[in-house]
Amino acid sequence: MSNRFKLWILLAGVALFCSAELCQAARQTSYIVVMVKDCHGVVVFQVMPQKDFGKCKKEVTAQYKEALSAWNKARDAARKNKEKFEEKKPTPPVVTRKGPVFKTEEKARAYADKLSEKQDASEKKSKDEE
Repeated sequence: MSNRFKLWILLAGVALFCSAELCQAARQTSYIVVMVKDCHGVVVFQVMPQKDFGKCKKEVTAQYKEALSAWNKARDAARKNKEKFEEKKPTPPVVTRKGPVFKTEEKARAYADKLSEKQDASEKKSKDEE
């Protein structure tokens, strides 16, 4: 075998190895922390793969539309029966990404727990002031 052929085989092997590593790196899932404030005002921090963020927003919006529809039906029924209707109207949901992108779910979960603790402390403080 000529040296040129050996060099070509070596370069082809390196190229295959590098492309396999790049594919593996591309397949790794990155995680994000998402704050979801639902239509009832409840705040929850969720950890999810970054690719599922859009799906989460759609699900929360669908839940809001269902809650709003149910509220409208209940309000209309109360008006029809000339009853007093005091139920609060559902508020539009808020879905926002918090913090950086994490390489592991454990790191994202730790960050979400930290944010949740801050939220709980803030809510407790506001209740104590009332």
